[in-house]
Amino acid sequence: MKMKKRILGIVSFCCLMAATFPVWATEDAGSLQNSTLYTGTKSLLTDGTTALTGIIFAVTVFFAVKNCIAWNASSEDEKPKHKKAVISSVAIGVVGMTISGLITIILSYYGSAS
Repeated sequence: MKMKKRILGIVSFCCLMAATFPVWATEDAGSLQNSTLYTGTKSLLTDGTTALTGIIFAVTVFFAVKNCIAWNASSEDEKPKHKKAVISSVAIGVVGMTISGLITIILSYYGSAS
């Protein structure tokens, strides 16, 4: 249940970031692209996706290592449970990194990703 809430939170945050930026990017390009609001939002979203990628990677590595240690230290009866935890940790990390990469690609179409 915790994994589902974590995935839902990451997906919600990523969708919110991706959905709010096109509103600013489709306005009058001449005056808006030179405004502080546009350039600040652009920098914030670019830095946010970079930070999100790093955080997801660090959390994935932490939980994968933690679950691998628990898997190796567990009895034969508990090994399938810990193996499933390792696989789901890595899968959630891959999904999170993919979403972060997609946000970077979407933002690049609006001229915001570096």
